[in-house]
Amino acid sequence: MSFVRRLKQSAAEHIGELLFCLLQQSPALPAALVGKIDAKYGEAQLLQRRLLRWAATDEEMSPSDAAYSLLGRNDIDGLLLYCFARGGFTNRVAVDIGAGDCLNGNTANLVLFHGFSAFLIDGDERGLDVGRQVYQALQPRVAPRFIHAFLDTDGVNELLRRNNVPDEVDLLSIDIDSIDVFIAERLRIAARVVIVEFNNLWGPDESFSVPNSPGFQRELDRFLYGGASLAAFDKVLTAKGYKLVAVSSSGYDAVFVRDNDDFKRVPQRSLRSLYDENPVWRSTHAKSLHDPIRSRPWQAI
Repeated sequence: MSFVRRLKQSAAEHIGELLFCLLQQSPALPAALVGKIDAKYGEAQLLQRRLLRWAATDEEMSPSDAAYSLLGRNDIDGLLLYCFARGGFTNRVAVDIGAGDCLNGNTANLVLFHGFSAFLIDGDERGLDVGRQVYQALQPRVAPRFIHAFLDTDGVNELLRRNNVPDEVDLLSIDIDSIDVFIAERLRIAARVVIVEFNNLWGPDESFSVPNSPGFQRELDRFLYGGASLAAFDKVLTAKGYKLVAVSSSGYDAVFVRDNDDFKRVPQRSLRSLYDENPVWRSTHAKSLHDPIRSRPWQAI
């Protein structure tokens, strides 16, 4: 487990901040900065390979043992590697719907360290511009595709088809704080691992989403008016052949995998058990119980 602790230490030393320095320097980067980035990249790549081997062979290892964050938020990087270590990679393609700045998300670690090609989709051109600059500077093995688009359920599959997204991919990430669960339900691509951001004002027994309204924009005050509960995602994704396996320490990201032989060594978890183990989710849910946000328009799923 020492290399997992070292991975967490690498994250604590802000490798992400080193990458953002690339955006603030002239084309001729100082040699010291280049050396520092190269050293941290080399260490992180070696340690992650060791993590993959450990997760693939140690039957006693749990997702929480692998949890860490290098580029993604919270502990998503480790949770995803745990799933792929036990279920294997295939085409190493990721589709990221709601990619943000394309670096502090769910796919950057896989692109930069594990040879993934990625389709990075977002409605904010500014975030995609940040991603273009970062990946142009870092030159990953496969350059991502950047797609500027606001998605709705009627047009999402056509958008993916026009951009030559494969019918089967290793990873699908959905994080648009909007009609996410309806996008997940309508998508025709088959992903082996799915990560979603859910609205944690709802508890494990509450299956709700904002209505499926074209052009819906989230509202954020004390609580988010947007997205859907994890119970809603679980209902939709279970019907599509997935099983729930983890919730991140943030209390609002959840990981699903295909419920098939590939991932038989990734244990399924219940909504209730994950809720009971997650203090952030429990706290947010408790604080929301008497808040006016619950009287906003929500659709039962």
